[in-house]
Amino acid sequence: MRSPKTRVEKEVKIENGVKTVYYKGTDKVRFRGNVNKDSLWEGKVSAYRENGLLWSNLTYANGIENGVAQVYHPNGKLYYSGEYEKGQKKGVWYFYSVEGKFIKEVSYEK
Repeated sequence: MRSPKTRVEKEVKIENGVKTVYYKGTDKVRFRGNVNKDSLWEGKVSAYRENGLLWSNLTYANGIENGVAQVYHPNGKLYYSGEYEKGQKKGVWYFYSVEGKFIKEVSYEK
């Protein structure tokens, strides 16, 4: 039986400022993006479904959502998009059907 430390080391890799997190026990990428000197997400971070399709792109600053967020349906079409500021949703967020048709917009006030 592998120790928890070995298991974690195999599932997370940081190389040249890029962090990659894998689905447990596989070589399939779950998250990938830049990290800062403290190994916190910094800038655009992409998340992937286990089948390899893009799940989301989020923007981070010092490990906290801060900037553009885009989340996709399993078929690859945009599900919703908006913006974060210091971990909080802000402004207008747009939502779309699985067919890609606009459904609604929701405004987030501070």
